[in-house]
Amino acid sequence: MLTVERVIEYYFAVVIIVGGLSVPLGIKHTLRTWRALPEVGWMGRSFGMGLLALVLASFLELPILLLESWLALAFTAGLV
Repeated sequence: MLTVERVIEYYFAVVIIVGGLSVPLGIKHTLRTWRALPEVGWMGRSFGMGLLALVLASFLELPILLLESWLALAFTAGLV
């Protein structure tokens, strides 16, 4: 049976994997289309803001990943 701690561990495992794959792919795409982004207008700015939000969310979740599971549960409940 799944416990709350196990669900949180699975959640952060998925976040780490998806974030770990999407950030380098986003950076690679940005570097490839760097010269074309100013011509696109709002799409370039929104893509950059989305990438910045993903990096910021990764930094916000880092303390939760480093804490023990019972403390991570309390910290996560405080964030929600």
